[in-house]
Amino acid sequence: MPDGSHAIYPKPRALNHFEIQDMVEHYRQVAINAIRAGKGVQEMASLRRVFPTLILASVLSQILTATACLSCLLWNARRQPA
Repeated sequence: MPDGSHAIYPKPRALNHFEIQDMVEHYRQVAINAIRAGKGVQEMASLRRVFPTLILASVLSQILTATACLSCLLWNARRQPA
């Protein structure tokens, strides 16, 4: 088996017309997906200098938003009578 285990493989048989059509359609869709993914990888490679900066900006924005929310909660908690 592909994972290295041992098993009895099914006996080879001829495929019928519909099975062949399904395999061809599956291969066609896989090829289309691979081409699309490849284009995305090429675009990401061209952005490799910009991408880390975008991630950092996004993380900093989230930290600042969380800090502002926490500050508001603390401010409101102090203003309410005990």
